[in-house]
Amino acid sequence: MESKDNPLLFDEMMASGKITLTQEQKDWFIERKSAILLPLVTTSGLLGFLVISCKTNGEDFTSEELNLLQNLSAQTALVAENLELLGEKLEKEKLEEQLRVARNIQQGLLPGKIPEVSGLDMAALIRFCLDVAGDYYDIIPLKDGRVVLSIGDVSGKGVGAALLMANLQASLRTAQAMGASLSESAERINKLVFENTPSDMFITFFMICIDPVKKHLRYVNAGHNPPFLIENDGHEKMLTRGGLLFGVVENAQYEEGKITLRNGDTILMYTDGVSEAMNSKEEEFGDKQIAHIAARNRELPLDELLALIEKEVNIFHGSSSYADDFTLLAARIAR
Repeated sequence: MESKDNPLLFDEMMASGKITLTQEQKDWFIERKSAILLPLVTTSGLLGFLVISCKTNGEDFTSEELNLLQNLSAQTALVAENLELLGEKLEKEKLEEQLRVARNIQQGLLPGKIPEVSGLDMAALIRFCLDVAGDYYDIIPLKDGRVVLSIGDVSGKGVGAALLMANLQASLRTAQAMGASLSESAERINKLVFENTPSDMFITFFMICIDPVKKHLRYVNAGHNPPFLIENDGHEKMLTRGGLLFGVVENAQYEEGKITLRNGDTILMYTDGVSEAMNSKEEEFGDKQIAHIAARNRELPLDELLALIEKEVNIFHGSSSYADDFTLLAARIAR
């Protein structure tokens, strides 16, 4: 049928011995008193075939009847193809609607407006490579004047990664509301991720708690790209203390890093969509380049600094379209 695009007489087809059918398949054709098989062919290829039963009067089909049936099969094939395309279109629209809802929910989880915290400047920038992202950031002001900032990246992209990141946000906010330390929060979240996600999904995560009055900073790095502390004199320090990324070992332990800050010190956080952006030579933008830009432009307001980093990455990459989500988060002790 696929090669000749002609009707096949069932009896002749079986008698030729060129086609082998199972007994179940033979019974299927016999029960339907099959006489002719008409291929359903379009420009896309063979879609299937129509089975025509024997005539009720027992006579053979005439050549005119065969031509009529062949024309019918061509029209049926066209209708079938259109129905298939319509089904695909409806399924695509349904999926797009689900993604739109998921995106709206996820965007609602991100801080709509950077909260004002006395003595602390903050800014954030996020770009999704798909409708929904695996990147995440959050800013949680605490009642005592401190503020918790976090940034993370779920392995993979799309709806599954977004749902996991939404659970992560809820877990962190719950832990902070209960007064847990950063290391305790990390251990709880890691256990939750380990117990409730597939083995091939994990999260890199970084969180800090800043006291802008006492100028104290505590942080935990769970396998994330080490953020940079850009000191007010331009020195760069990587924030590496912590432990494993979430979801790898059930009872992982996490160490808190502690730093005393000075006026004008900046903490710059980012996801690997920034540092691993590649140029045409497949060279990565790199962590050090991010830090150098931040150090050279440490006098800029934070929102302008993040915009500058994005611009430099775009120039290096050759476009503003990336294969991964792109997130920057920064905080600075007011000068």
